[in-house]
Amino acid sequence: MNKTQKILIGAVLLLVIINIVLMGFIWINRPEGRHRGEHRRSRPEISTPMLHRELNLTREQRHQLQGEWKAHRNKMHDFNREFLLRKHRVNQAIIAGDSSALEKANDDLFQTQKAMEKETQKLTAELAAICTEEQKAQFLKTMDDVLQKNQAEDR
Repeated sequence: MNKTQKILIGAVLLLVIINIVLMGFIWINRPEGRHRGEHRRSRPEISTPMLHRELNLTREQRHQLQGEWKAHRNKMHDFNREFLLRKHRVNQAIIAGDSSALEKANDDLFQTQKAMEKETQKLTAELAAICTEEQKAQFLKTMDDVLQKNQAEDR
């Protein structure tokens, strides 16, 4: 090997080492909630695994919880589609400058929001009905903790 080849090999090795160090630095300093397996949104939320862990549910309670949760998700998926459609209608009325259509679209949008909230309240009642009295107290505490963490993030 001549001198030029040795210099090129050395330069390539140096660049590889720098690249590895930079990739390690980026990996260590990655934003929370952005690595594999986590959702983009890092806000704390109630989830079935969290409730299994926090409430120490029996196998039967877990089965009931999963059934209620799945039914709720399906209903909320439908509500979300309806919400987006109604939000689109609000935007159309705003752009068109039609105040009567805007009022109607807003009323429809608020009715959808109200129905979504009622569905979430229904799920909460159904989940509480699955729990023992001791688990209900822990369930309420867990929900309050999540709400407080979310409020702190919103500030």
